[in-house]
Amino acid sequence: TMYSVSHIEYVYDNTLNPTMNIWNGLRAKAYLDWNYQINKVVSADGPQTYNLGFDARYYYPIFQNFIWAGRAAGDFSFGNQKLIYYLGGVDGWLMFGQNQKTNADGSIKERYFNTNNKPANDQDYAFQSLAVNMRGFIQNVANGNNVVVMNSEFRLPVFSTLFKRPINNAFLRNFQVVQFIDLG
Repeated sequence: TMYSVSHIEYVYDNTLNPTMNIWNGLRAKAYLDWNYQINKVVSADGPQTYNLGFDARYYYPIFQNFIWAGRAAGDFSFGNQKLIYYLGGVDGWLMFGQNQKTNADGSIKERYFNTNNKPANDQDYAFQSLAVNMRGFIQNVANGNNVVVMNSEFRLPVFSTLFKRPINNAFLRNFQVVQFIDLG
């Protein structure tokens, strides 16, 4: 199947980066995708997928390089064909071994992707995507054609915040403690 893809996006970014993984300010984007199937003759209301989304992040300085990072993101798919979003997991997740693992009691546990949570049968899905960050949950903890995720983190670069002098060791200089909560 061949699709034409149109994408329009607005990006706002006034963040500053004082040190690794520490930002100050606001960054946001809003976008609209339009996917239209072009490889067969279709009517004017033929297979089309629309995706409207946003991602807003605000980094608030608390003390020196200690920050609060808040994020809200959403994707809404509509049209004759839709995107299905699998909620859960994180970007860059390393998955070693098989998805299913046998426990000591003989029960089978899924490690990375929940295969028991089936998509709705009454929807026509053309594409699929992951909806992350939902740390602590495997992928496909929930699914559907709409998704909203909120993340809140406190990021504390321990040594560079507590000591006033320069730290030459990159590991110690960038060592961070992060407290987070994810909602989706």
